[in-house]
Amino acid sequence: MKAKTNKQLEHSRPFDVHKWSDYPEVNTWVDQLWKDYLASEYPEATT
Repeated sequence: MKAKTNKQLEHSRPFDVHKWSDYPEVNTWVDQLWKDYLASEYPEATT
């Protein structure tokens, strides 16, 4: 993937982790994304 230019980044915005969807298809996709790519980086607390 090619690096973005400063001009391209001016049109970006942070990912809002507090958004949600009422569409089951989107929620299924997000759950799978979490399991496949992110869950290992954020293990559940044991306390």
